[in-house]
Amino acid sequence: MKNFIWNRDPQEAMDNPYEYEAQEQFRNESEKLVKALRKLIISKFSFKLNEKSTEKAIFMLTINALDSAFEIVQSLNNQSHRVTAHLLRTIDESIDLGVFFNSKSEKSERKVEKWFNDEIISHSDYRDYIKQKEGEEKFELERNNYRKISKFSHNSYKTLLYSYIKRSDEAIVHGSLYESGILIPVQTIAMYHAISGFYFQKIAFKMVEFKLIELEEMLNIMLDSQEENTIGRKFVMR
Repeated sequence: MKNFIWNRDPQEAMDNPYEYEAQEQFRNESEKLVKALRKLIISKFSFKLNEKSTEKAIFMLTINALDSAFEIVQSLNNQSHRVTAHLLRTIDESIDLGVFFNSKSEKSERKVEKWFNDEIISHSDYRDYIKQKEGEEKFELERNNYRKISKFSHNSYKTLLYSYIKRSDEAIVHGSLYESGILIPVQTIAMYHAISGFYFQKIAFKMVEFKLIELEEMLNIMLDSQEENTIGRKFVMR
């Protein structure tokens, strides 16, 4: 994806938050991408109610991730961010659980059966699988990333602070103080655009890994989702 928002560092986005035109283009492209991916696999796959296959589990988890991605786009269109973090965690857990199920090990197959019996499968099962497959360094990276995204669901101080704006007198004011939207926390909105770009691409590439879509087909959908004239940076990076 050519628009720089798709591969933007979240901290850089907070430091340079005023790229409104590029963010709007990113949202338009994201909506096209998510809708196209969702439409394709819904038309391609069908499962019975009582079926308890790994393929069905992965399909349902992927649809859950795509639906969450679409809701994130709608939230960002409204310059709202509070729901976004929770939806990002939903994407993370859905796709990571899909990766674990897709390993088709004895352990994952037992967990698939438990999942269909409505038991909750811990994210640690995915991380243990990653540790075994890719080593300690990758395991630590995944664990740290999950801790960061989980803070939004556990109301940590810093995550709640994203809803506030600091005034010149150092007082903090909640972003919803005025209905006019004058206190929209633009740094936070910019950060979530950047984080969303990573997660939306994660869904697309994991769908290839899950064999829900061919790589060439997915790349063509990405290409078709791009607007003809890519909007570049308007402001110099700090």
